[in-house]
Amino acid sequence: MAEKKLIIEAALHELAPKSVNPNIPYGPEEVAADTAACFAEGLSFLHIHARDPETGDELWTDADNYKQSI
Repeated sequence: MAEKKLIIEAALHELAPKSVNPNIPYGPEEVAADTAACFAEGLSFLHIHARDPETGDELWTDADNYKQSI
């Protein structure tokens, strides 16, 4: 029997705020911690948006925020 393959994708927060779910990661430290936990469970593909660690504002063009998260 052939081994079945599975691709697991996580979108950590999209546009959801912490007011909807306090577990939504903001900023590089929270994103990195959640990403590590997802990879430990078999994550194949990650989708994130750079966000301000305090306000959660989208930082679409903040390359440093993405770099720190990764």
